[in-house]
This record gives sequence, C-alpha cells and structure tokens, in this order.
Amino acid sequence: MDGLRELVGENEILEPVIPERAVIKEAAAAGASVSEYKTAAGKRVTEMFDELAVSFLTKIEAAK
Repeated sequence: MDGLRELVGENEILEPVIPERAVIKEAAAAGASVSEYKTAAGKRVTEMFDELAVSFLTKIEAAK
C-alpha cells in the first residue's frame, strides 16, 4: 500500500483497505454475498465493506 499511496497520493486511498481473505474468494466462487457468510471472518469483512462504502460516499459528497 505504501507504494500505491506514493503513486496516487495519500488522500486517494480510501480506508479501510480490504485485506485478501479466503471468505471473499469463497463467496465469489459461490456467487454469493460475503454478508451471507455468518463466520467471524464473513462478519468482519462485511463490516469493512460497510465502512468503505461510508468512506466512499463521504468522499463523493465532499467533491460536490
């Protein structure tokens, strides 16, 4: 991530950064939503995507 931050700028990287997780691969392979996985990893990744969505919407609103 450090190299990417240097390349595009600190303010262009939205948080949280979603880590590569097996649950994401499993959901994609099954054609399912990560939120359907009621494991600890599934719940945490779902929370992270929700946080990322808020970050994205906040950035869009600020750009208006």
